[in-house]
Amino acid sequence: MSAGREQWIDSARGISIVLVVAGHNPGLWGEYPELGGVLMSFRMPLFFAIVGTTMAGRASLRATALRVAGLLISYVVLCLLSLPLAFRRADHESLAQTLLGIAYGTGHTIVMVPLWFLPCLAMAMLLVQAIDTATERIAPRLSVYTEALSAAGACSVGLAVLAVQGPLEIAPSLDWGNIDQSGAPLNLDLAWFGAGFVFIGRGLRSLIQGPREHERWLLPAAVGLTVLFALLYLAVRPKMDMNLRVFLPAVPALLIATVGCAAALFVIFLLRHTLLCTLSAKLGTMTLVILWLHAGIEKRAWEAFAMHMPAPLAVFGSIAVGVLVPYGIDRLLLWTPWLRMFIYPQPLLARLKLKKDMQVQQQPAT
Repeated sequence: MSAGREQWIDSARGISIVLVVAGHNPGLWGEYPELGGVLMSFRMPLFFAIVGTTMAGRASLRATALRVAGLLISYVVLCLLSLPLAFRRADHESLAQTLLGIAYGTGHTIVMVPLWFLPCLAMAMLLVQAIDTATERIAPRLSVYTEALSAAGACSVGLAVLAVQGPLEIAPSLDWGNIDQSGAPLNLDLAWFGAGFVFIGRGLRSLIQGPREHERWLLPAAVGLTVLFALLYLAVRPKMDMNLRVFLPAVPALLIATVGCAAALFVIFLLRHTLLCTLSAKLGTMTLVILWLHAGIEKRAWEAFAMHMPAPLAVFGSIAVGVLVPYGIDRLLLWTPWLRMFIYPQPLLARLKLKKDMQVQQQPAT
C-alpha cells in the first residue's frame, strides 16, 4: 500500500538527489574528500529508505508488480536514450553487445552509471514483497520491531552474498557482464541491502508520523541522531560505495548508514513547513532525469568553473548546474508528453490498473 503524496517525502527525495549529485562531484572529492566520505556513508541508503517512507504498510503483489514494471521501463528507456554516448566510447563493440550490457543491468555494464539504482530498486521491491509475505503470518501487524528484524535479515543475507562473491575486479564494459567484474545481474547482490533500507524507511516513517503527543520528541531525536552519526563516523570512518560493493567495515558501515538515514529523515520532517522543504519538494517530484544526466554535466561545469572561480564557488556552482540543468530538461519534457510518459510510466500504469479494475467491477455476475 502506498502512502498519499506528502511534501516532506518529496522534499526528502529532492534533498537526496542533491546529495547524490554532490557525491559525484569531482571538485568536491578533490577539494573536500572528507565531506565526500561523509556523503558516501549514507546517501544511497537514504535513497532506498525514502522509497520505504512512501509505503504505508505492506504492499499488494499487484502494486509491487506495477512499481517494478515502472522502474524497469524507466531504466530501459533512459539507457536506450543514452545509446549515442555509448557509441562514442572506445570500448564500444556493437549495438548488440551494448544492449546485452543494458540487460545485465549493473553500473559496470551501462554507459550512464547512476542508472544502476533503478533495476536494483526494482529487485529490492520484489524482495520486500517476498519478505513481507513470509512474515505476515508470524506478525500480521507491522511495528518498528518487525521492520527492524526484516531489515536486519535482508542486510545479513546481503553481507553473506557479498562474502561468497568476493571483491569485484572491476572492468567496466558495455556488454554482458559477469559476477567477478560486474556484480550480479540487475544488482541482485545489492538488492538485499536496498530491501533492508526500504524496511528501515518504512519503519522510520511510522516513528516520525506517530501520534501527535510524540511530536515533542522529534527535535531531541533529530539532534541526538545527528550527533550520534557524527560520532560514529569519526570513530569508524567507514568506506561505503554500494555500486562498487564496498562496505568497510561491514556491520559498522551499515549501522552508520542507518543512523545517517534516520537523522536526515527526522531533520527533513522537522523542516517540512520551511521554504527549503517547498523548494526541494519541487526537485523531488522529478528526480529521474537528474539521476540520469547529472554526472557528465557537473563534471564539465566543474572543469569550466575551476579555471575562473575559487574552489568553494566552483564546487557549489557545478553541483547547482548538475541539478538545475537536468531539472530544466525535465521541465521541457512536459512539452513532449509521449516521451515523458515512457520516462515516468507510473501514472500510465496506474491508469491502466484503474481501468482494468473498473472493467472487472462492471462484468455481470455469473
